[in-house]
This record gives sequence, C-alpha cells and structure tokens, in this order.
Amino acid sequence: MTTPTPLSAQKPRWLRILHGVGYVTTALVAMQLLFIAFMVGSDWWDRRQVDLRYREATRTHVGPLTNIGSELGFEESAALFAALPAASKDAPDSFRIVIEPSLNPHSYALSLIPSNQPAGLVAVEFVTLSGDACDFRAPLTMNRRTFTLPPDDYRRFASWFDAKTEGYGGSSDGVLDGTTLSFERRKAGQITSGSGNVPDHYGQFAARLLQLLKPYLKGADIPTDPSWHTPVMKDCEA
Repeated sequence: MTTPTPLSAQKPRWLRILHGVGYVTTALVAMQLLFIAFMVGSDWWDRRQVDLRYREATRTHVGPLTNIGSELGFEESAALFAALPAASKDAPDSFRIVIEPSLNPHSYALSLIPSNQPAGLVAVEFVTLSGDACDFRAPLTMNRRTFTLPPDDYRRFASWFDAKTEGYGGSSDGVLDGTTLSFERRKAGQITSGSGNVPDHYGQFAARLLQLLKPYLKGADIPTDPSWHTPVMKDCEA
C-alpha cells in the first residue's frame, strides 16, 4: 500500500518559505500592535493619574490649608498667609485668601472679618507683596491696607462663595499662566479650604472678590483686570 505524501511536502520550497515569512511577519505585527497598545494605555493611565491628583488638590477640603498638603511650601505663599491678622484664624466667621497671579510683580493676601453685630462693619486687611519688576534679586516689600465693608455687601459675597465651594469636587482644567487663589473659610464652627487656578472656579472667585474690594483700593499695585494682573514696567534699564 502506498503511503500518502504529506501536504506540506507537496508544496514547492519557495511557497513554504513564503508562508514561514508570513508567520514571522504576522507575529512581528502582533508584537508591534501590543507594544503600541501598551504605550497608549500607559500614557492614558499616566494622564488619568495626573488629572486625579489635580482634582484632589483643587477640590474643597474640610480643614485648614496646612492640614491638606496644599502648595504652601512656597515661601511667598506662606509669608502672605502669615501676614494676615491672627484674629482671622479665631473668628467664627471669616475669610483668609491669598491670590498669586503668574508673571506678575505683585501677590496679595486679605482677610475679611465681620462684626459680631448684625449691622456692624466688616474689617478688611489687605496685604500686597511686591517684587521689583526689573530686578528679581531685589528683596520683596510688603504693604498693608485696612478698611471696612458694608455688612450687606459681605453677606452677598459670602453667600455666593459658600454656594460655589460647598461640595466642589475639583477640576483638571488649570492653566499654566493663570492666577492661583488659596482660601480658608470659617463658618458655623467649620473650616473649609481650597487652592487652584481653575478659571471657571477659582478665576470666578478672584474676579468677584476684586469687584467687591476695588472701590476701596487705589495704587499702582492694585489689580487692573479680573485676573488680578497689573501692568508690568517695560522700560527697565539694562
């Protein structure tokens, strides 16, 4: 009886070689696709982790800023908060706010402390920390202003602010050259806080706050637009 010849042996040698090359090519393409999928997935995962960290950093927290790992490691931010009156940390109802516009010679801190009397005025301490626009090595200077606000104006601002910050879950929409606002809010025995430069959240706070304070402030160091930026001197000598 004749033994049948295997089909593989019936194929021409060149065809077997071609099939072998095809198998190797298929394997290489599969490996490349797996590598691309890994790289895309890894990049997506890294971006997602960055977004989650930024959301966590920018959300509203319960507790003071110093207890939530905020970005107060920067010397300028810490100096601004430290410059605010101690009473703003002890008052049952108060705001402590630091505003830092990027690429700007001035940074700001302020406290708002309403009177215990319903019709009493609201005490404001406004601090400006200024650098030399022409010499970044020059020491910073600090300027203080104190004034009062009508209680109705304060209550409208505080009500709007509290509604915006309550339960805010943070955002990954920060911008590189934005304005960072950090706050501590004391109300009804609780402290809430937050920090970030998200334009449609913290940017709104900065704009609304400037609208509240601008009638009482004058000087070259006072912001000229809702982002709290001031004109930078252009004619510095070389």
